[in-house]
Amino acid sequence: MSIYEVSIHNDLNKRANYHLAMEALNEIVTTEDDEFRPTLYAFETTKVLLSETVIALDYDIGDPYIAPDGDGGICIDWNKDTRMIRLVVKAAPDKRGYIYHEENKTDYNVSYGLNSGNLCYWLQWLNMHE
Repeated sequence: MSIYEVSIHNDLNKRANYHLAMEALNEIVTTEDDEFRPTLYAFETTKVLLSETVIALDYDIGDPYIAPDGDGGICIDWNKDTRMIRLVVKAAPDKRGYIYHEENKTDYNVSYGLNSGNLCYWLQWLNMHE
């Protein structure tokens, strides 16, 4: 495989991860189970955050796990080696969403800046080599 073919293959994988994430997001918002369906606010906020983030990171958002939080919000987890990030978008704007980050299960914190710049920062941190 040439360098050009590897580059195209990597680009297609990154775009596929984004499209799979958006499909998962659409699935949970259209679920028939009212108890677990996210609010329109949570859906739209998450969609905008992901869309802005993939543009900034050239579609390199990894392989997120997306799920409703059971209270009208949405959680997205990313894991790599000993690091983890969780984006939590709450059901309404008056509830405070956040980005939780953890390393080695002992070093963890929360960032309340719920914007694509902050999400980009933590996704880049997740992928940094130690």
